[in-house]
Amino acid sequence: MSIESGIQYSNKGYRSSNIDVTNPTNAEIFGKANINSNFNYIDIPLKINYFLGKNKIRFISSLGLTSNILVNQVDKSSITYFDGKKENHKDISIYNYKHFNLSPMVSFGIDYAISQRTNLRIEPTFRYGVMKIIDAPITGYLWNGGVNVSYLYSF
Repeated sequence: MSIESGIQYSNKGYRSSNIDVTNPTNAEIFGKANINSNFNYIDIPLKINYFLGKNKIRFISSLGLTSNILVNQVDKSSITYFDGKKENHKDISIYNYKHFNLSPMVSFGIDYAISQRTNLRIEPTFRYGVMKIIDAPITGYLWNGGVNVSYLYSF
């Protein structure tokens, strides 16, 4: 068993596809849009690792809590008009997203002992933000899954 902390970068977000683009005056549909909303965070995880095995290759499972600090939020949109014209936009958000969130996390993976003091670890990981990302009538909760690849050195 061990306790682990560090600093990570994460990109969380969502994609909206095939959205109608309308004329605000008469609601006529004149194109389709795809929008990617990206939330860039600095994460500070604190987790407890449980190991199974005593050889060079061990299985690892982890539980923990990650503090998420929002760096920025960017929307990228691609609009295709019915006349064939295309436009791409990249905008920094004007909305007041919360700059702090907490994400419980769980992971399962493999830990390989390279030497007595160094390890290589591969862990598929899942996190879920438990706090609203914005105070609005419609809000969201960000989550992410991925693979952490770590090189660890013990003092």
